Amino acid sequence: MKRSEKAVLYFVVFMIGAFIIIYNYSEKKARELNANKAIGKGSITGMDMVHKGRGIFVKYVFEVKGDFVKDKAIIPIESNQLEMLSKNLIGREFPVIYDTLNKTNNKILFFKEEFMSYGLDVPDSLHYIFHLLDSLTYKKN
Repeated sequence: MKRSEKAVLYFVVFMIGAFIIIYNYSEKKARELNANKAIGKGSITGMDMVHKGRGIFVKYVFEVKGDFVKDKAIIPIESNQLEMLSKNLIGREFPVIYDTLNKTNNKILFFKEEFMSYGLDVPDSLHYIFHLLDSLTYKKN
C-alpha cells in the first residue's frame, strides 16, 4: 500500500471513530436529560447570526435553585430573519428542559416537535410563536 493510500485510510478511520464518539456522547446526554428532566422558564437574552447565515444563535438564561444558567441554541432559520425574530423573541420566556443532576445539560424548547419528543404538553401561550418559527424554518427536502 502506498504512503498516500495509508494516509487516506488512517484519515477515514479517524473520522469514523470521531463520529462514533461524538454520536455516543450526544446520545448519552440526551438519555440523561430525559431520565433526570425538569422544566424551567428561560428568557431570551439575545440573538446572533450563525457563521455563513445557516441559522440563528439564540442566547437564553434560566434559573435553577437560585443559580442562573446561561446557554445558547441554534435554530435553523435564515439569518435574514434575525431582526424580525429579535423583536419578537428577545425578552420572551420559553420552557427549558434541563438535567437535574447537570444543569448545563439543557435545551430550550422552540418547536412543537420538541415538546412531543419529551412527552410534554404544548403551552397555549406559545402557539403564535410556534407558527411563526415553523413558517421560517428550513424545509427538509
